[in-house]
Amino acid sequence: MLQIAFSPIYEYPLPKGHRFPMDKYSLIPQQLMYEGTVQEKQFFSS
Repeated sequence: MLQIAFSPIYEYPLPKGHRFPMDKYSLIPQQLMYEGTVQEKQFFSS
């Protein structure tokens, strides 16, 4: 089973409207689970 590292500690607050929005990265795990690509138990944080 594929294990995926994910933690909110890797997010960095950037000014609103920044060309590299960090919010999208916190949505990736949710999208992968919604699609059925992965299950929640595959995520871990170090």
